Amino acid sequence: MGLSSGGVSAALSQKAGPALQSECNMLPKLQAGQVLQVKGHNLRCKFVFLCNCVKTSNQSAQQVR
Repeated sequence: MGLSSGGVSAALSQKAGPALQSECNMLPKLQAGQVLQVKGHNLRCKFVFLCNCVKTSNQSAQQVR
């Protein structure tokens, strides 16, 4: 999972350091709606939760279970 493609993920990666990207490289591909937990590394938190959000053209919200 590459963290350089989005603004938020790139900012997290820069602040957390290369260990976060290294840990993400070992993760399986995320399916839509799936969430994974990784260490916070150099961030001021213990964990980072990663999710795969899918863009849709539908204007109505969908509940994630």
